[in-house]
Amino acid sequence: MSLTSATAEVMALFIAARMLKLLGMNTCSVIILIAFAIRFGGYYLIRRPYFLLFMETMHYFNFGILYVLIAQKADAIAPPGLAGTLQGVVYGVSFGLGRGVGLIASSFIYTHFQSRLLFLIFAIFDAVAAIFYGLYFFLRKTEPKKTRQMKNNMNIPQIVIEPETNINEEPLLISSSANRVDEADFEQ
Repeated sequence: MSLTSATAEVMALFIAARMLKLLGMNTCSVIILIAFAIRFGGYYLIRRPYFLLFMETMHYFNFGILYVLIAQKADAIAPPGLAGTLQGVVYGVSFGLGRGVGLIASSFIYTHFQSRLLFLIFAIFDAVAAIFYGLYFFLRKTEPKKTRQMKNNMNIPQIVIEPETNINEEPLLISSSANRVDEADFEQ
């Protein structure tokens, strides 16, 4: 079982960047959620233990592509120089907090219902999440790009530090929108 999933993960890690570039991050996110739904649905429907090998090939999407997707998405939204920090935070939340909450929910379902029902509930949850995220992605894609940029940059002040500052001299903050020195700070 672990050989099958490890082989699928290694293959996925080799081609993940090309797949993300070809399909896009949002489409790959929907595919990953669908792969989770197929995997958990397969665990629910399994009657013979050797069918487990087929379900383990879903690790191709569930870990290999997802791991690279998280790294690229965190790198894309991180401020300059903080990509590694943001990736660490995202992986900590995903693999720490996410697994902790999943374990609590799983243990509740496992103790109060059948153990097989646990996989059916998670398969349905992932399928619904894939539908909602796919709809959100489609609706957001139809919204004009200029409107999104205006919403995102509404209250963010843009400050530029002069590059010609000497080492011992404190830099002057320049407002990039007016491109002048803010004199109110120096009138004391």
